[in-house]
Amino acid sequence: MLWKERGASLFTHFRPSQEQNREEALQRLQELLLSVASLPRKRKPTKPTRNSQRKRLDRKTKHSALKSSRKTICLVSAGNR
Repeated sequence: MLWKERGASLFTHFRPSQEQNREEALQRLQELLLSVASLPRKRKPTKPTRNSQRKRLDRKTKHSALKSSRKTICLVSAGNR
């Protein structure tokens, strides 16, 4: 399919006769229009389950603990600067 200023130009040349090519091109155009005509179903937002929320918070807690264990301990007192 080619898009031009005046519209779309659909062509095919797989069949031995021009009439068969025309029929196939029209069939392809009809399939294309039908595929575009229907809108996809909208997603219905759902609430996360209690278990998934708990798991997420557990992962955050473990990750936070891991990061805090990597911190360096500074033993310099305020008077010795």
